[in-house]
Amino acid sequence: LAFGMLFGPGSACCLPLMCCCGAAGAAGAAATVNASGSGSSPGNHYVNQCDDGNPNYRTEGNNNYNNDKFQNRVQQTRREVENMGTTAYQQNNNSTVQPFSGQYTTSFVDPESGTHHNASISIFFTPDPHGNGYRINGQGSDIDGNTIIEDGFANYDGNAWWIEKNISGDLSLQVLSRGKFNFDKHAFEGTWLANTMLGGPYLSFAAAAAATT
Repeated sequence: LAFGMLFGPGSACCLPLMCCCGAAGAAGAAATVNASGSGSSPGNHYVNQCDDGNPNYRTEGNNNYNNDKFQNRVQQTRREVENMGTTAYQQNNNSTVQPFSGQYTTSFVDPESGTHHNASISIFFTPDPHGNGYRINGQGSDIDGNTIIEDGFANYDGNAWWIEKNISGDLSLQVLSRGKFNFDKHAFEGTWLANTMLGGPYLSFAAAAAATT
């Protein structure tokens, strides 16, 4: 995702993400998972939530953006993940494992072509001022350009979210990642969702040093 890459199931990436709408989109949607989870494609599952009847859609080139719906999803994800970090949980958390700040490598599939792509992202964890976990920032790079992490958070148990924005290439593209870090193994498992409302899983996501050992 410009990270090239993250969601569901991108180092932060901006994928060559397009929302399949119209007649061509109907055929593509048959090989994707819809918003309720029905439908599938062999091996990997993707979400195509485009709605060509939505007046809030904005089209640039071949990409359709539903920023209102995407921002609603971002806020929902933020609430769900950060509410996991309850006071009771934090008080009972005795883990001494610290998250790894540094470069991660990731891989994902271009939902349009089925092509596998690799990306890299540098993620940095800093203690949350409220003592509930870690704030996430950083930057990424992939075939679509470079990204920055605008905001993000990880609980002490590894549940996390972050949002990336392209700073080169398609400047309108944003990607939301959500999943769980394994702080012991310096790895992440989760999904990405673009503001085209097309998403998929990360096939791999691990610290660069861990990925080579």
